[in-house]
Amino acid sequence: MNKVGIIGGFGPETTSEFMLMIISMWKKVKPNTRPELLIWNSDINEAIEKKFIKNNKSHIQMLGKLIKGAKLLEKSGSDFLVLPCNSLHIFIDDVRKSVNIPVLSILDIASTHLKNTKVSNVGILGTEVTIKSKIFHNSLLKNGINTITPDKQSQVKINNLITNLVTSKSVSRKDFDESVINLKKRGAINILLACTDLQLIQTHDQTIGFIDTLHLLAQATVDTMLQE
Repeated sequence: MNKVGIIGGFGPETTSEFMLMIISMWKKVKPNTRPELLIWNSDINEAIEKKFIKNNKSHIQMLGKLIKGAKLLEKSGSDFLVLPCNSLHIFIDDVRKSVNIPVLSILDIASTHLKNTKVSNVGILGTEVTIKSKIFHNSLLKNGINTITPDKQSQVKINNLITNLVTSKSVSRKDFDESVINLKKRGAINILLACTDLQLIQTHDQTIGFIDTLHLLAQATVDTMLQE
């Protein structure tokens, strides 16, 4: 059985939800037991995180925190690591190079899922960093999946929404719904929630399929933990 190390705190509510997802999935396979988890919660300054989300800045500070957390979790006995934050996967190669244990990629996991479920095109909602870096676009394209990204106005709304989520402030469901409608009008039948914080917003729209990357990562984490 493998012990997971979770690089968390971006933001903490999502890290907590991720942990609860893992426990729930685990108990379905191993009733009356609980998984052994190691969690490092980043002490990142909110101002730095906001700059990263909205303006694609603060790269050095963010990367430094990730590597610090990865090394601490490795020293603490983790067999593999996960990073429940889509945007920070722009640093996935750097994190992998900083440790001697495997680091799962939410990009690979989501792309494989969409390919296996025969999704040929998907709308993407995520931070400015995720969209502009094209980390999902490039990963999905390798699997023959086309992407539809928000227009400029919708992206500003999503950036503000995510910033409020990670700083525990009130959010506008209207902005989320309008961004979804924008993607639907441009041909999206499925929408990838390419920011793990977006799963904190519940939607009742039955006309589109939402694919939660946090849920996919949680399931892949449990599967990896159960490997001998």
